[in-house]
Amino acid sequence: MSTPPSLDELTQFGIRPADEHQHPFDPDDPTWNESLFYDWYTPDGGLAGHVRLGVMPGQARVWLWLYLFDGARWLAVDEARLPIAGLDWDTFTYDNAGLRFEREVVQELLHNRVRVSAYARVIAGPGVGRVLPVDVELDVFGIGACHSVGDTGVDGHSHGQLSAARFEQPTRVSGHFHVDGQRFEVEGRGERDHSWGPRLWNMEWRFLVLNGETYRRQAVAVSFGEGEPDEDALMVGYSSDERGTADIDDVRFTLRYSDDAQQPYEGRVDARYENGAVLAGTLTCVSAAEIDATHVFSPPQPSRYQRALVRFTPDDGGEPCLGWLEINRFLQPMVFEDEA
Repeated sequence: MSTPPSLDELTQFGIRPADEHQHPFDPDDPTWNESLFYDWYTPDGGLAGHVRLGVMPGQARVWLWLYLFDGARWLAVDEARLPIAGLDWDTFTYDNAGLRFEREVVQELLHNRVRVSAYARVIAGPGVGRVLPVDVELDVFGIGACHSVGDTGVDGHSHGQLSAARFEQPTRVSGHFHVDGQRFEVEGRGERDHSWGPRLWNMEWRFLVLNGETYRRQAVAVSFGEGEPDEDALMVGYSSDERGTADIDDVRFTLRYSDDAQQPYEGRVDARYENGAVLAGTLTCVSAAEIDATHVFSPPQPSRYQRALVRFTPDDGGEPCLGWLEINRFLQPMVFEDEA
């Protein structure tokens, strides 16, 4: 097992150990969001999942999702309008009516423990439509810097008086989950993030994160207008390897889309990083699930928001690796509140 990152490495992008915890919020801002997110997958892609707890105090609600892939089927819990009264802010614990999420900070920026128990619906694979008991217990270990670009100053994502930021961190994950009493062991990799501040969700994005044997790469393109995300996009991301962690310089996705919900896209990525690292190769889907984000757009409107476990094959002949490609796109013109 490799040596854990030092405090200097963990905090080199301005994130502090205290940022593991709750941040001050503006109760008068309905878009204010503080969220915790964790994803994971085993080396063969046979098991995977992601969980997110998003708190919107200005709307007095919590959005909690859990998506599990057991190798044959996807199961989902997606509760978008949970009353905030069920939340313990101090521990980010939500417990209400058979649905529980708990996050324990074992060591700030290095070790989180995540537990979830719920009743999930099978959304793909054998037994579609059935509701089954599930629980998850994972130890999540930080294996790289907490990457952040700080407060971007972008309208709808910044606040004049309060901290508004996020960090992303590559992880090693160990634990297990149960589906209807069947136990699945998880030893794998993943990514986590923690964000806080205003969030105007009316945007399109392409978010790729890969976690290989010798490197971790993230590449994100975000569009706040009506153009494609690669056109005049906000680009963020990082490269992490034996040279350290560096910001992204440029990224372009070339994708083909499908109406197949489990194989929604394929294509390639080309990215450059400030330390000279390059990410260039093809992306193919292992499996995917669609998430309902209609309720966070202003005004509410449909989009195609999908998160796929993907296999990356580099152009240079190196070893393929797994990761996640998350895409939100609007199939109709995006509407803003002042246009509704």
